[in-house]
Amino acid sequence: TIFRLYLELGSFSRLVAELDRRKIVTKRRRTKVAKYQGGIPFTYGPLAYFLKNRIYIGETHYAGKWFKGEHQAILDRSTFERVQE
Repeated sequence: TIFRLYLELGSFSRLVAELDRRKIVTKRRRTKVAKYQGGIPFTYGPLAYFLKNRIYIGETHYAGKWFKGEHQAILDRSTFERVQE
């Protein structure tokens, strides 16, 4: 949804506003430190990291390089590449 919305809206500021409007927030985690439990609105830095993360196209990172991962991609490569443009 986030990748598709970015392609539709064409800008980070509009994407952040739309995610906020839809109440789409960061992943919630169970931690002992409340500050790191997630479930907060996306901001520019985490959103940029999210949109650049090659994990979603089935790759994994090791020693400064990306490799084909053992996990299934959850995003098609063409969508990922259009977002990177």
